[in-house]
Amino acid sequence: MLAAQGQHLGQVALTMLTFGIGAALPLLLLGLLSRESMIRLRSRMMAAGGAMKSALALISTRSAFPWPLDWTKASRPSLWPGCRIG
Repeated sequence: MLAAQGQHLGQVALTMLTFGIGAALPLLLLGLLSRESMIRLRSRMMAAGGAMKSALALISTRSAFPWPLDWTKASRPSLWPGCRIG
């Protein structure tokens, strides 16, 4: 209200500056802490990513080539009850 009236502009500017710093400070701290924790955990995440890639490759290979698991027509209905094979 004071800024709209053109009164006490110095006080208004100080209030706005204080509000801006107060609003930005928690976000800045959160960003810095997140960055530091990501840098610390980077090697663990890279190792887990490599393990997950290997697991996904194994699952994909087993799904693409089912014969090593002996999935014959006789065993399919027991694996998938809704499967109808003629």
